[in-house]
Amino acid sequence: MSSADDSEPIRTLQPQKAGARAKPEGAWTWRLVLFLRAMAVLSMLKGLFHWAIVLGIGDGPENNFTFHTLPWQTATVYFAVIDLVAAVGLWLAAVWGRGRLADGGGIDGGGRGVLSADLWRPLGRRAGRDRAAGRLSCACASVGARTSALRQFNNPRHRGNGEEIMASVGFIGLGNMGLPMAQNLIKAGHRVIGLDVSAAAVGKVKDAGGDAAADVADLARRSDIIVTMLPSGKEVREVYLGAAGIVAHAKVGAVLIDSSTIDVESARAVAKAAHEKGLLMVDAPVSGGVGGAQAGTLTFMVGGTDDAFTKAKPFLEAMGKTIVHAGGAGNGQAAKICNNMILGVSMIAVSEAFVLAEKLGLDAQKLFDISSKSSGQCWSMTTYCPVPGPVPTSPANRDYQAGFTAAMMLKDLRLAQEAAGSAGASTPLGAEAGSIYQRFVDSGEAGRDFSGIIRFLRSSPR
Repeated sequence: MSSADDSEPIRTLQPQKAGARAKPEGAWTWRLVLFLRAMAVLSMLKGLFHWAIVLGIGDGPENNFTFHTLPWQTATVYFAVIDLVAAVGLWLAAVWGRGRLADGGGIDGGGRGVLSADLWRPLGRRAGRDRAAGRLSCACASVGARTSALRQFNNPRHRGNGEEIMASVGFIGLGNMGLPMAQNLIKAGHRVIGLDVSAAAVGKVKDAGGDAAADVADLARRSDIIVTMLPSGKEVREVYLGAAGIVAHAKVGAVLIDSSTIDVESARAVAKAAHEKGLLMVDAPVSGGVGGAQAGTLTFMVGGTDDAFTKAKPFLEAMGKTIVHAGGAGNGQAAKICNNMILGVSMIAVSEAFVLAEKLGLDAQKLFDISSKSSGQCWSMTTYCPVPGPVPTSPANRDYQAGFTAAMMLKDLRLAQEAAGSAGASTPLGAEAGSIYQRFVDSGEAGRDFSGIIRFLRSSPR
């Protein structure tokens, strides 16, 4: 018994006259050719876009190839290559299809659209069309799947299960300020790796969803971004510049953020060493106290290059509300010690005014109501009032439980005096404020909030 292919002769396509109206299925075939061309152009544009990222063309951290993780980099290179290959393939398919249509005339004698008229057999037409449609459907599904995956890798905040994640962030120094800052980074979707001399503090980071590092070198090798919050310049130099420190073991392209309050000279020395190793670094001391760290409303005063600031800013925004680029390396520290010299002097002035008001029989609330709306208005008065009552959230209402200790204020005032000496600046009020806080700390109140200076002034002889 003969098959249909054996019993039915091959039909040839009769040429159409110029200007003859194409039948619907022929028009559909031409639309397919146009679709292939459009997909070729789209693939070409996508490929060029990804090569631009690989080559570092464009502004912003999202266009810096080395800023992202290895899986992201691998995916970007893969799509950069595959999109250009797809563009060439789709365009050639469109050219081939157009040529076949020109050879065949577009439709066969029975009015059915064909891609290869001289090989199309009458009984095989439906099966052929079904197979072609199936291939086209698979191709479209493949393009859709690749586009979805591409969006995931292009967006550093997106992870396959719907969660957001941007980078691995190492955090060294999980004290009163560092711990809530690290926790806010976790809340923002980052993978935080914590390190501190206190195992309990590291445990809190792990409880919040973070991880722990064995030592500084281990943390540096595992982190894309490294944040430090340390007591002084001595510790900062050791952690960054030691043989087992951050600079020696950080990934190429890592971004370093030091939020400690330290001397300007140390900040600039560490930044210079990081730059020489091809690392980006900013000094980013903070203002806002423990409450600001917990609420994620800190102010960051940032020193560093424009590129380093741009890379660091998204991570600072996860921990703070106001991010100010103060200039080159060390300028963040310069801004911080100048600001805190103002704060130390103004807290003493406000405290002296309240002590004087008490002696003169003026109610503290009355003085607050007047000064908070007059020329005596300042942060030490309206936000951190040193007497109980007028500002319910101030430490004065909690027996001066520390948000920012007297010892920390003394440290900042000393830094200001060191900087003033180096720069040849005259700061007599800053020097006197440092002397007063030194006596307050020596009286056993180092751990008390710095606004508790009012109690020291009350008890001091005139």
